[in-house]
Amino acid sequence: MTLDIQFNLKYLGESVKAISSSGIKMHLKQPDYPVMLAPAVDFNNLELETEMRHLLFPLYKQSE
Repeated sequence: MTLDIQFNLKYLGESVKAISSSGIKMHLKQPDYPVMLAPAVDFNNLELETEMRHLLFPLYKQSE
C-alpha cells in the first residue's frame, strides 16, 4: 500500500530536532490523520517518552 502524504518541511524538521534520540518512529494511520513522531528507543520512563512525542498534521493537496 502506498500513502501520498505531504508535511510542512519546517515543522517536520523542528519536530525531529526536538526529539533527542538516534532514531525516530513515525506512526501513520491514514493520509488525512495526524502523524505521531516518537523516539525509536524503548524507555522505562513512560512520562519521558510521552513528553518527547510530537504530532504533525498533513497538508491537503489540491485535487488534480
